[in-house]
Amino acid sequence: MSKPLLICTVGLPRSGKSTWTKQQRLPIVNRDAVRLALHGNRFLAEAEDMVATVTRYMVKALFLGGNQAVVLDECNVTEKRRELWLSDKWDTVFQYFDTPVEECERRAIATGQEDLIPVISRMAEGLDWYSMTDEVNDLICDNQEHGTQTTELALPLNRFIQLAWEMEQIEQKPWFTKICAMGEVEYHGVKIKLQEEL
Repeated sequence: MSKPLLICTVGLPRSGKSTWTKQQRLPIVNRDAVRLALHGNRFLAEAEDMVATVTRYMVKALFLGGNQAVVLDECNVTEKRRELWLSDKWDTVFQYFDTPVEECERRAIATGQEDLIPVISRMAEGLDWYSMTDEVNDLICDNQEHGTQTTELALPLNRFIQLAWEMEQIEQKPWFTKICAMGEVEYHGVKIKLQEEL
């Protein structure tokens, strides 16, 4: 893998993102920490453009400093927000936390953060995650319903990288770098290959 890797968390507040992030022993960029450093509040609408700019420059600086992997710890619950982190300078994968809304709310109350309850509810309504493993399963099922025996599928680079990441997390095997280097992987008997660029 020639490019550095940005691992972006995806999940509701109090879903376990920060706990997982700290366990990775990698450099972390946390949007909430940027907010606290800039203005000392959990959220200030008029400062969000600056928060976004500082967050992005922190990610860039960590890569320029020689780090091969960085974790971005924020919610990223919409596709629009996730697309902001795609770049030709690094590969991007998304680590999804599907903690139920009720559990996130319970944790917020238990930690004295009741003000997060409406934020959690609002974000839950806009959550639009759809995993690559689900997408590949749907493609295979769709082909089978049309009488086509799927033996091989090709995915563009960013989706192939995401599939490799999800497989590593599901199987708990260190396959990610190897899969990306080979450009193919077998998934449920189907060969998934990296789509050649036109």
